Amino acid sequence: MDEDFPVFVDIIDQVQFQFKVYRHLKHEQILYKAKYHAINHFHSLNLQNIKFQSYEMYQNCIKITGIPKQLYIQHMQAIDYPPFFDDNLKDIYARPYLPDPDDLTLFQGDFQIILSQINTLILHVINPYSARIIKPAFLLYFPKWLSPTKLLEKVISIFNIPSPVKQPTDDPNYLESYELTIQIPVQMSILTFLQTWLTFYFDDFTQELVDIIINFLNTLKCEFLVEITRQVYQAIIQQQSHRYEIAEFSFKITDNKPFRIVPGANSLYLGGDAAPKLLHTQNVQFKYKNHFRFNLPFFSKLNDTKNNQKLQEQSPICLATHFFLFLYETYANIHPRDFIDNSPILLLHIKRFNVISAFVSQLLIASDNFTFLVEKFIKTSEILLGFNGFEPAIAILTAILNTPVSRIIGDQPYVTGLLTQFGIDQNWRGYRQKIQEISSVQTCLPLLSIARKDAFISEESGDRMEKGRCNIGLAVNIFNAIHRYIRFQYQKIQVNQFQEFSSVQYIELIQYELISDDDLWELSYQALPRGG
Repeated sequence: MDEDFPVFVDIIDQVQFQFKVYRHLKHEQILYKAKYHAINHFHSLNLQNIKFQSYEMYQNCIKITGIPKQLYIQHMQAIDYPPFFDDNLKDIYARPYLPDPDDLTLFQGDFQIILSQINTLILHVINPYSARIIKPAFLLYFPKWLSPTKLLEKVISIFNIPSPVKQPTDDPNYLESYELTIQIPVQMSILTFLQTWLTFYFDDFTQELVDIIINFLNTLKCEFLVEITRQVYQAIIQQQSHRYEIAEFSFKITDNKPFRIVPGANSLYLGGDAAPKLLHTQNVQFKYKNHFRFNLPFFSKLNDTKNNQKLQEQSPICLATHFFLFLYETYANIHPRDFIDNSPILLLHIKRFNVISAFVSQLLIASDNFTFLVEKFIKTSEILLGFNGFEPAIAILTAILNTPVSRIIGDQPYVTGLLTQFGIDQNWRGYRQKIQEISSVQTCLPLLSIARKDAFISEESGDRMEKGRCNIGLAVNIFNAIHRYIRFQYQKIQVNQFQEFSSVQYIELIQYELISDDDLWELSYQALPRGG
């Protein structure tokens, strides 16, 4: 079956889609194709080559994919002066969850990837003439085939293949020619592969593996490899500075009830038959130690001693940052296998949306200074809208309109000012429809839910593939597109200029997950109507 792999590489090469392929199609066909390909390749390797044929097609692509218009405009502008991403900002790559190899069959077109032929696949990966997409495809899926240590050993062993012994009948320049045409290109390809691996999936490397790479680089003396070696060193230094540090939990539990760790949160919940109960923060000590995959960039900077101020005491700019990052987690943690039949990230997003709404509602209900709080949250929503944080801004709007406002004397000026931010000029009863329209356009959730499913759907027949089958070439492009969009969103808030989100505030906010709508309504009816 080794002969299948060159075909596999050729097919992957064809996945590098160019928009010009569809120029001969009718408008409706272009739109159909755009759903599957436009947004993926608009964000991927062909960014500079993609130009929409007509403004009408451009508008329809926006409508189909649900991507904010402003994002497309900035991308169109970026074509003239790429790259538009800050090189100092770390790419956000989260490798998808993979089932066991026995349960996973990877397909590219009609060709199956045989997991037992991993050695042959590695040779294609480091081949300098292989398609560019094969490297990210391999890096995305290799952990289920072999460990990072084994992969590094195989790559270094291939790099160190000795030169052939010169025979008396050989050409005098044979060895020099072999070195320049075969050995050095392969070695440069291997170093490029290491650079890509270090840049996108640094979490694969323990400090021991990093030391192995550094020692390996120190042995290289070929002048042709100086520049690429320097780039690999630079990737190591840069990624070391971004090393994810996640808390190691040490805790005391007074009874023997089971517990669970909430994904993405520095908090522990008691399990069992009873309702979940958040452990008190004094019972949870955080000890920063090892890196952890599927973690968010802002968690790498968590510092419990730096910013322990309660959320209700935070300034609008800090509240806006916390709310944005709280929902941002639903974009960063990617588990594509779950998108075959359902959309758990979307469900988590809705839950987090409701948490923010519950937090704002309860503060407003219990506050004696309603005017100050409403003005503060209006300012917070203005800041959120400034860096494309539509979902948390709408959560604030929903909380103010749904819970306490209708029971407060003289509330109309505040409501009018808040609705104006979202361009809502309808009457009081029409605001819900307008909010729904805003949510459907100014969010990336359609991309996250639809595009990921496309990796598991056969485009030709429109039939769903059986569970466990994945179009690897299309999946890689989709993941790259999503990560680029996440990076774009993350860059807009310039989080390094804000106060960091400490675990104390995160735990404070996550507790509102336990507050139901019934609890809020009960509190609302208990509160007396009062003026500003």
